[in-house]
Amino acid sequence: MSTETIVMVLLSLALLVTVRLAKPEKFGSMLRGILDQFKSVAFTAPAGFVIAAFVSTMLPAQLVAGVLGEASGFGGILFASIAGAFIPGGPMVSYPIVLTIGHLGAGHPQMIAFVTGWSLFAFHRIVSYELPLMGTQFLKVRLISTAMLPPLAGVVMLLLRPIFQGAI
Repeated sequence: MSTETIVMVLLSLALLVTVRLAKPEKFGSMLRGILDQFKSVAFTAPAGFVIAAFVSTMLPAQLVAGVLGEASGFGGILFASIAGAFIPGGPMVSYPIVLTIGHLGAGHPQMIAFVTGWSLFAFHRIVSYELPLMGTQFLKVRLISTAMLPPLAGVVMLLLRPIFQGAI
């Protein structure tokens, strides 16, 4: 178990005890809230792991390293920025995929561009929510005004890579 996991578990337990002692009347509703949140990820997290396992099984490491590896440079950053937009689902799906492509040889700048592309341009969110709720004009302005952010995030990481060498 990692240090981060141990800290999260201990912090969670401390918070549970704090609420139980300080506001016992709210403890039951807090537990129900925890259960509701757990239910919302109980199926998406395993689905994300299955999709990530599929990616790691079906994509050859040489292909990922060639297209998204450190040596792919700006072309890999641009490809990752666009590819991230087409990853369906929330963070329980996208982050296991990003972790998997990292293990298959994707570079950190490309992974950052991928996550940023997913965060800003997830196609399923645009089609399901943004376009019907906000309309075409808003979508056009938002896409134009933020189009450079995923590649820019990757390029910034590329430039800062010497500072973070060994830290990531």
